[in-house]
Amino acid sequence: MDRSVLDAYTALVSGISTIFVGFFVFLKAPKKKLNIVFLLFSFSMAVWLLSGFMLHSSKIESEAIFWDKLVYLAVSFVPAYLTHLGSIFTDRDKKEKKLIILGYLLSSFFAFLTRGSYFVEGAYHYPWGMHTQAKIFHSLFLSFFFVFAVMFFWKMYRFIKNSKGKSGDQVQQIKYFLIFNCLLFSGSYAFLAGYGIDLDPVGTYILELGSLLVLAFAITKYHLFETRVILTEILVIIMSIILFILPFLMPSVLFKTIGVIVFLAFCLVGYLLIKMTNKEVRAKENFEDMVKKRTKELAERNEELEQFYKTTIDRELKMAEMKQKIGNLEKASKKGSLR
Repeated sequence: MDRSVLDAYTALVSGISTIFVGFFVFLKAPKKKLNIVFLLFSFSMAVWLLSGFMLHSSKIESEAIFWDKLVYLAVSFVPAYLTHLGSIFTDRDKKEKKLIILGYLLSSFFAFLTRGSYFVEGAYHYPWGMHTQAKIFHSLFLSFFFVFAVMFFWKMYRFIKNSKGKSGDQVQQIKYFLIFNCLLFSGSYAFLAGYGIDLDPVGTYILELGSLLVLAFAITKYHLFETRVILTEILVIIMSIILFILPFLMPSVLFKTIGVIVFLAFCLVGYLLIKMTNKEVRAKENFEDMVKKRTKELAERNEELEQFYKTTIDRELKMAEMKQKIGNLEKASKKGSLR
C-alpha cells in the first residue's frame, strides 16, 4: 500500500472513531456541561483527523493547503476546550471562569489568523505526502497551545496529588483522562513537518486510536463522564465504525452505494437493539430499586416494631414492679393497723 494512502486511512479511522465516541458520551448525558464540552473537543479533534485524511489524499498543493488550514481552524479551539474540561474535572470551573473565557477568546483569535497566509502557506513535499509550511502566526499559536497545555497537565497532576479524601472513582477518572491526553498530545509531533522536518505523521493517528482505547476503558470501568455502558452499545459502535469506513474502501460506485445502504440499515437495527436493551436494563434497575426500597421499608418497620416491643416490655416490667411495691406497702400497712 502507498504510504500516503496508509496515512490517509489511518487518519480516517481515527477521525470517525473520535466523533463516534464524542457523540456517545454526549448522548448519555446531553445536559451535563462536561459532556457538552467533551463533544466540542471531540468534534475539533475529528475535524483535524478527517481533514488530515483529505490532506493525505490530495495530489494538488492548493488542496493540501486548504485542508491543512481547516485542520488548524479546528485545532485552534483545543486549548480552550482542554482548559474548560480540566476546570470542570477538578471542580474549579466557577473559580477559573476568567481563564476559561480568556482561552476561548485567544482560540477565536488564532482561528481567525488561520485564514491568512501568515499562518501556513506553500507546501513541503515528502516521500509520504505534502505538508504546509508554517509561518510566523503558526509559531505564536504553538506558544499559546503549549502554555495552556502545561497549565492543564499541572492542574490535573496537582488534583491527583492532593486527592486524599476524594472519591476513588473520581481520581481514577482524572488519571485516565490525563493518560488519554498524554497519548493524544504525544502525536502532536506532526506539526514539525511544517518546519521542514521529515516525520511521517502516521504515528499521530495511531496514538490517537490508542488514546481512544484508554478513554473507552475508563468509560467502561470507571464511568468516566458519568457514562454507563453495556456490551451491546460497545459492539454496535464498533460495527458502525467499521461499516462507515467500508464505503471509502470500495472500488466502484455500486459497491460504495451498497456499503452506505448496509451502514444505514445497521444503524437503524443497532438503534432499535440498543433501545430495547436499555429498556430491559432500566426495567431491571427499577425492579432492583423497588426491592431495595421495600427492603428498607421492611427494615424500618421491623425497627419500629422492635422499639415498640421494647417500650411495651419495659412498661409492663415497670408496672409489675410498681404493683409489687404497692402490694408490699399494703401488707406493711395491714401489719401496722393490726398492732
